[in-house]
Amino acid sequence: MNTRIILVGAGGHGREVLSLLVDSGNRSKLMGFVDDNPALKDRQILGLPVIGDIASLLSTDKRNIKLIICVGDNATRRKLALKLKEMKFKFYTAISSSAYVSSFSEIGEGSVVFPGSVINGNAVIKDHVIINAGAVVSHDSFVEDFANINPGAHIAGNVRVGEGSFVGMGANVKQGITIGKWAFVGGGAMVIEHVKDFTTVVGIPARLKRTRPADWYKK
Repeated sequence: MNTRIILVGAGGHGREVLSLLVDSGNRSKLMGFVDDNPALKDRQILGLPVIGDIASLLSTDKRNIKLIICVGDNATRRKLALKLKEMKFKFYTAISSSAYVSSFSEIGEGSVVFPGSVINGNAVIKDHVIINAGAVVSHDSFVEDFANINPGAHIAGNVRVGEGSFVGMGANVKQGITIGKWAFVGGGAMVIEHVKDFTTVVGIPARLKRTRPADWYKK
């Protein structure tokens, strides 16, 4: 059977993922959106129907279905991924035809690689990661599950981006840096020192702004 794709989330990020898939020649695989906003049910969004809410997936034949979680917020994407994995769904990896992805790199399930982005040799992108338009992940870097690399951000070589971390638009991360899990790097920041778990850093060079509780993303 041919794979059919359902997009989970019909907001702005969902529309971006839809555009990526259509422009990359995958329109025929698309089945529709699911979204818990009742106002969206039975609507058409850029020509793709909203076929129900997330609970409606329980009655879906899973044999040829894969999902993409189209939610930009990392904590929410994690919650949905855990819930849908319990429901025995598999996930589709969406890579724009206008992105450069090295044949020596690795992209995990449910991740989305947007147009104009670059993923270089030996880079590893794990599951449910967003690599946004024009972002660069250089050689031997490792981006863990649920991270979000925003438009125009530059990750140099041998960088590790922790689970659930957010690297803001236009930020730059120096070679060899570790960004801890569920950390936040502000837009335009220049990161030249390691970033601890659950912290927010901003500025040039990036400096600590605040620390969040270790379980904030589970709430």
